[in-house]
Amino acid sequence: MSTNIMQLSARLHALTVFRNLLKDRVLQSLSAYMDGLGSGHITESVDRYCEFVYSLLESDSPSLAEHVQGLVNDDENVYIRAICNKRELSPSLAASVNAELEILQQIADLTPEALTGPLGWKDYIPGFEAGSTDIAGQYRHRTENIGRYGYGMYARYYMFHVSDAHEIVPVKNPDTQRLADLVDYKREQGIILDNTKALLAGKPAANILLTGDAGTGKSSTIKAVVNELKDQGLRIL
Repeated sequence: MSTNIMQLSARLHALTVFRNLLKDRVLQSLSAYMDGLGSGHITESVDRYCEFVYSLLESDSPSLAEHVQGLVNDDENVYIRAICNKRELSPSLAASVNAELEILQQIADLTPEALTGPLGWKDYIPGFEAGSTDIAGQYRHRTENIGRYGYGMYARYYMFHVSDAHEIVPVKNPDTQRLADLVDYKREQGIILDNTKALLAGKPAANILLTGDAGTGKSSTIKAVVNELKDQGLRIL
């Protein structure tokens, strides 16, 4: 078994601030594969590796790197809550975050060759998209702009509704219409767009009531404005 993979397997288990990430199916299957590499059971190791690749494909992530980056960006942990609430960070917490971001970068940098090399398996085995990303750089950018990106589900999703259980839940497949797709009412759309931009910029903004007959584009305009400005931090319930 590769010493590097062995060390990385142990380091992954050491995650503390980002411990919630260990509940992710992709990382769970990756961990199970790396943990079992030294057992000498080639069939079990191949099976665990293929389970990892299957989990990554099922996640709809374009690559392992982007999957890990998304988990890090969206994680709701003690560090990001402290940033959001403007609490002073202890040196130990800051040091833990830096160390764990390094571990997660090593996970994101894994390639099929690095993972399957220790197997010594010469028959068919699937690959996966590795990709590249700057885990720490993106995370620091998001924490420095917490008001724009939010954290937890508010970082991953931008449209929400209230469930029958009175809980706020994300709309995972929202309508994708843009203002350019809507005909007429350009003046009214411009007023709504400019007012919303002012709100996001912390400038004076007015409450707006949209009126009109059914089918004239009220809801579509609201959804289109959110799609235009979601990357600037706009969220809608």
